Amino acid sequence: MGTQLCWVFLLKNVWGLQKDEPIIPMASTVNPNDDVVIQKAKFAVDSYNGQAGTGLKFNSVEFGFCWSVSDVTDYLLAINTHDDKGPYCDPALVSDTLKSNAHTYELIWYNHKKK
Repeated sequence: MGTQLCWVFLLKNVWGLQKDEPIIPMASTVNPNDDVVIQKAKFAVDSYNGQAGTGLKFNSVEFGFCWSVSDVTDYLLAINTHDDKGPYCDPALVSDTLKSNAHTYELIWYNHKKK
């Protein structure tokens, strides 16, 4: 197993899973320069700005992970932003659901903090 992110294993009698079957799928690293990843990061920043009334500007994606279950892919991203007060590196969790050949994004959480 080594240094994998956060994999929880439960016995079959608790969740109906076989022993050593992960309830959270394996995560993959994302390419921070990938247009798809950048699109999700910009969505996260725009959504957070709308919810919190902030004026953060997107700079780049520092790093991130994604994992998929059925038609849902979750992205955990470290997003570099800035405003008139300075630079930030904010973690965000964005869910991408594929329904009828269309993607729907949802901001699960965004943690805004000074770098």
